[in-house]
Amino acid sequence: MLVVTHALVGGLIASKIPNPVVFSPLIITSHFLLDRIPHWDLGTGFRKRKKIINFFLGWADLISAIGICWFIFQKNLPFNPLLWTGVFFSLLPDFLEFPALFLNWKFFPFDKLELIHSQIFHRKTKFPQGLIPQVLIIAGILLLV
Repeated sequence: MLVVTHALVGGLIASKIPNPVVFSPLIITSHFLLDRIPHWDLGTGFRKRKKIINFFLGWADLISAIGICWFIFQKNLPFNPLLWTGVFFSLLPDFLEFPALFLNWKFFPFDKLELIHSQIFHRKTKFPQGLIPQVLIIAGILLLV
């Protein structure tokens, strides 16, 4: 999934359930459930691209997700640290996968996390079909906010 999809789901859950003890495991679980849906994201084909391109694509994805979450959940409201905790937890599985994928850290726990995430949960499909489920998820979130 694109970072924005995960972040918006995490933001929605955190905004509706303001208890981090309750929302944190729900949000992390939502990440893996979302990745079970066949999708396209910027990580598709990353091994074929130069590292510098992946670096900038990753940052663009993250920054746009933060901006969209701010616009949807925070605009004209006081800063909500619980919301941003939810957004962080929604991206945590990908952050933990980063060292194995991009730094080639093939040792425990990074290798096992990457293996579980990519082999068991991650389902990819081609562009643009892989954007359709994400657009539907984002539309649903916008209706629920």
